[in-house]
Amino acid sequence: MFVFIMVRGLRSSSPSSVLIPYYILELPNGHKTKVLFLVPTALVPRLTIHPILCRGSAFSLIVDENNESSDDADTSFLAVDFESPYPEDLAREIAIRLTRRLDDAQCDREASQQNFLTMV
Repeated sequence: MFVFIMVRGLRSSSPSSVLIPYYILELPNGHKTKVLFLVPTALVPRLTIHPILCRGSAFSLIVDENNESSDDADTSFLAVDFESPYPEDLAREIAIRLTRRLDDAQCDREASQQNFLTMV
């Protein structure tokens, strides 16, 4: 059982970038927090290939099989569990880094499609 805390999808420090939506859940034991990040399913392999480095730790994101993102198969939840006295702040920092990685992955994907199209 999870206790729902909050949903975020806020502006990052960059004025042109909006953070990906995320959900902060308090795990039943009260010490750990689980955060679910809503991302495009097609980019999951690119987003999870390396851990997110944040505040002196490495956070490995995994696809959360227990929570369905929606009826739309185009999106998935990536999950991370951690302990922190300030889970909202840490979740936001991870979201900022994941948003940057998502922006890079989308740019790379578009570039590779354009390169492929120009080669044909």
